[in-house]
Amino acid sequence: MNARNLVGSSFLSSAIAIVAAKIPDAPVNLANNEAVTTAYWIGLTWSAGTYNGGSPVLDYQLSYAEASSSVFTIYASGIITTSTTVTSLIPGVTYLFKVISRNVVGYSDFSSSISVLAAQISDPPTSLANVESITSASQIGLTWLAPAFQGGSLVIDYRLLSDNASGSTYTILAEGLTSLSYTATSLI
Repeated sequence: MNARNLVGSSFLSSAIAIVAAKIPDAPVNLANNEAVTTAYWIGLTWSAGTYNGGSPVLDYQLSYAEASSSVFTIYASGIITTSTTVTSLIPGVTYLFKVISRNVVGYSDFSSSISVLAAQISDPPTSLANVESITSASQIGLTWLAPAFQGGSLVIDYRLLSDNASGSTYTILAEGLTSLSYTATSLI
């Protein structure tokens, strides 16, 4: 740019570079990657927003909070893919997550947040034992202990399987058991 008067034109001013762009749309489809999630880490995936603002998305920033507090903290910036794994979590805690994208103009709005329980399948029950005072020719009394590690989520119930000592095909003998004992009746 320069100025002009009756005498002539001035020298050029300093130049500036402007990108014809705006901030990108917020990422969408933020979801728990159940194939990755355990009681200690949570896998997440998302998709880029519909419009990148006229400039390619450079990276993403993920924030998280414990659901009980809703105070978000940045977990990671500079994520260049549309997935990540959040580590060092506390089993049994529900976490909230949200993500933003960044292009040369700046950061987008936040995605919708999701909540994910840091949990996995529990360990099996332990100390399965015959209760001799109950067991007879037509019934079997059983007791067991809850799993040492419940996977970050309390055990809801138990399912008892039987295989008639063949070791090859198990059938469900009882399910929905909420106590740590059971008496199987009407046995042959």
